[in-house]
Amino acid sequence: MFCTWCDIDMGDVHGNKKYCSTTCENKARYDRAGQRSTPEQRRQWYENRCLTDGYKEKLRNQGNKRYEIVQAFLRSYKILHGCMDCGFNSHHAALEFDHVSGEKKLNVCLSKSISQAKKEIEKCQVVCSNCHKIRTFDRLQKYPCKPDIFKASYVSRLENDVALWEKSLKSAEQDLSVAEKRIQRLRHEVAVLKEERKAMLQVVQDAKKTQTFMDG
Repeated sequence: MFCTWCDIDMGDVHGNKKYCSTTCENKARYDRAGQRSTPEQRRQWYENRCLTDGYKEKLRNQGNKRYEIVQAFLRSYKILHGCMDCGFNSHHAALEFDHVSGEKKLNVCLSKSISQAKKEIEKCQVVCSNCHKIRTFDRLQKYPCKPDIFKASYVSRLENDVALWEKSLKSAEQDLSVAEKRIQRLRHEVAVLKEERKAMLQVVQDAKKTQTFMDG
């Protein structure tokens, strides 16, 4: 996977991110906006929004309203479909989403919008808590984790981190090698300059002796 701004190879460490760093992300955002906001514009934005009475309360109310809408959709969806294994549909709290295909990006209950929830639900089946636990137990008898779901497992993340550290170490060793060669070259140049200085001092001393002899 490559950063969409600087085209650097990010490997698998960054997951589904588009940018390798916040610097590239900010540069891309400024490029889309046309120009970066000035300190005066940012200060004015902060005064108009964050210091305005009721602004934070407004944001909080909007977030709570959005949360209730998404949760209402999820509750009705679970009750409508019921447990796929035993048919239970008496209460939404006892029903869960079981990821059975694709890559799990988030828990469905943490979705920020209905569209986001629908995309994740496409990978899931509705089951009750008991059946979900039985499914998980049966999977663990065959696999250390769910197959083809958690690609970025703990072990794979560690392997990616080790690969990244090894790459950084190799780069540091190369930089150290270059620095050592430069130090050796500088030491050689210093030695040459010392010899030249010594020779020049000898020439000056010989010239002084010659001048003294001629004056005498």
